[in-house]
Amino acid sequence: MKSVEDNLKSIREEILLACRKSNRDEAEVQVIAVTKRQGHDVLNEALSVGLKDFAENYAQEAAEKQKVMAGRGINWHFIGSIQTNKLRNIVGAFEMIHSVDRLKVASEMQKIAASQGLKQKALLQVNMAGEKSKSGTAPEDVLNFFRDTEGFDCIEWCGLMLMPPFANQPEQNRGLFRKGREMLLQIQAEVSWLNNDRFIPLSMGTSQDYAVAVEEGATMIRVGERLLGKRVV
Repeated sequence: MKSVEDNLKSIREEILLACRKSNRDEAEVQVIAVTKRQGHDVLNEALSVGLKDFAENYAQEAAEKQKVMAGRGINWHFIGSIQTNKLRNIVGAFEMIHSVDRLKVASEMQKIAASQGLKQKALLQVNMAGEKSKSGTAPEDVLNFFRDTEGFDCIEWCGLMLMPPFANQPEQNRGLFRKGREMLLQIQAEVSWLNNDRFIPLSMGTSQDYAVAVEEGATMIRVGERLLGKRVV
């Protein structure tokens, strides 16, 4: 069984190759370890090889890990589906929330962040292929979403998280990844109130297709079992 260190080395080599193909700097690409359903021993191993960005799908599971791993310098990311009645357990507990999928969630997040006196970093989740099994704003509605949230001063919009279909072959989603990059550039050009110096993150690519995602402009890749091994449950 390969160690997290071996897996990370292999992933970074693939990132480097993908960046060379697309004339990018590998330093632009952030590896986020998807730690859901992984034990504390795996998280400790990940920390020991320099990983600091961990992503969780469930607020309760994350809270337990955050308590055990407190003071270790971890940046916690939330990537799971969001129910508005669970938002109070999420806002302020994570460095960045990737999965804001609709205006109702953003509105509630704004209220909670305001009540806590903080500014929450967030990404808009985009359902690239309109799959009914996945949440997310439709690509054609993304510009209007940001226009509608102009007054949300307690949310720092940082970029997009793409949710393309599951791909058996990495190349299957290349076109959607490219479209996501074009969408980000369009938002930077047309939504004047956003801070373009910070509206850069493009969270796309998982264990199956991260190399292609990097070639097409990903700045964050979300890698679970490919990096950390099989989940505990």
